[in-house]
Amino acid sequence: MFAGGSFTKINGVAQKSLVKLRLSDGARITAFKGKTNARVKDGRQRRPPLHRRHLQDRQRRDPQRPGRRRPGHRGPEQRREPGLHRPRNGTVNIDKFDISPDGTRMVAIGNWTYVAGLQRDQIVMLDLTTSSVSVTTGRPPATSSSAPGYGQQSTWVDYTGGDTLYSVAVTSTAVYVGGHQRWMNNGLAGDRVGPGAVAREGIAALDPLNGLPLSWNPGRDRGVDAFALVATAQGLWIGSDTDRISRYEYHGRIAFMPLAGGAAVPEPRVGTLPGDLFRLGADGAMTRRAFTGTTLGAPSTVTTGVDWSTVRGPFVVGGRLYTGHADGAMTVRDFDGATAGFSTPIALNGLTSTQFPISRITGMFFWNGRLYYTLSGDTRLYYRWFTPESGVIGADTFVASGAGDGRNWSTVSGMTMASGGLVYATTTGALSTVDFSAGLPTGSTTVLSGPAVDGQSWQSRGLFVLNLPT
Repeated sequence: MFAGGSFTKINGVAQKSLVKLRLSDGARITAFKGKTNARVKDGRQRRPPLHRRHLQDRQRRDPQRPGRRRPGHRGPEQRREPGLHRPRNGTVNIDKFDISPDGTRMVAIGNWTYVAGLQRDQIVMLDLTTSSVSVTTGRPPATSSSAPGYGQQSTWVDYTGGDTLYSVAVTSTAVYVGGHQRWMNNGLAGDRVGPGAVAREGIAALDPLNGLPLSWNPGRDRGVDAFALVATAQGLWIGSDTDRISRYEYHGRIAFMPLAGGAAVPEPRVGTLPGDLFRLGADGAMTRRAFTGTTLGAPSTVTTGVDWSTVRGPFVVGGRLYTGHADGAMTVRDFDGATAGFSTPIALNGLTSTQFPISRITGMFFWNGRLYYTLSGDTRLYYRWFTPESGVIGADTFVASGAGDGRNWSTVSGMTMASGGLVYATTTGALSTVDFSAGLPTGSTTVLSGPAVDGQSWQSRGLFVLNLPT
């Protein structure tokens, strides 16, 4: 393992700022002769096709060429880097960078406003495939899902309440962040715990879909920062300026969290069509019908022994039934289509009835890390982030529809989504469907059933789709 930072000795032996360590016992590998004349702030191993290693530290003035800068470390295989110019204040430096898995692109952040003569304020994408590293100006390869340029919008943002995050490591199941933060999901307060905030001291694992904290929470003595996080197939390496982690267990500035023995993050499965459409009636009864998305079977009563009359907006994820309640609470229980388990409360973490008015919910469904819902007397379709694995509900509220798109959701009386179709009942008793794509309802509405169609009334406390065993 390569480790960089600001040090002059490793295990009592002189070694400045850059070292190669043996993973089995942490011993210094003496055959490695890499040198640097300043603090190393980040490093990455470049993958094929060129297998070059990039290390970054503070840039120094070049005494041989006044007015020009040179990197503090430049290995014999590295090519010429584009010039970084005009810092916002202080000196030019790169704080963090990463290289795409195919080795063709580098994204760096730091203190500059121009790169190679082009305006790139504090962030730049570099093309590593050219003979001299160049700044990108067009779209990345077709395999990329994002484009460079101005006006980019983030997929999600998670707030700490003002504490700094310094390091990030991304895997398919978690986005690990390290810093001196006290909380995550804390966008409604500054320098104090706010509504929705979840304690995550010094390190956290976030849901890649929405940035909410997963349940993993070892805790780390905060210090200034966890300056480096490296995720491997075996686990997570953590480089920190403190030596206590996982509730005060000693690890001398470097800790390793193995994947072996850990818990898998469950897939947030939702119902698909064809399936069974469940309805919770205002009378407290539960019924179900076979449902293809266009046709409905005959109803049958589901006897669970639970009074559903106070329920608001039920939805199912991963075989668990989530329900809001008239008193503003939210609970979850196992449900297999016939038997309902014991209910467990979902922590609201200080979210008030003003911020998340559960008692007014008329329909709810889960899609791609988002919890959609409608409110009585409100024309809008809302959503907020939600992670079933940890049960964390997002602090921020977003509007998906009903604000300028001509749709009115004020009469919803039960709602669900399955296989790209948003199905909802209204206070008139009609059951309707509309296409749901990229997180939004789209196209025209089709009435499937109702008093004027087949004499059926669909007013309800909630709807959800479940796939029963065959």
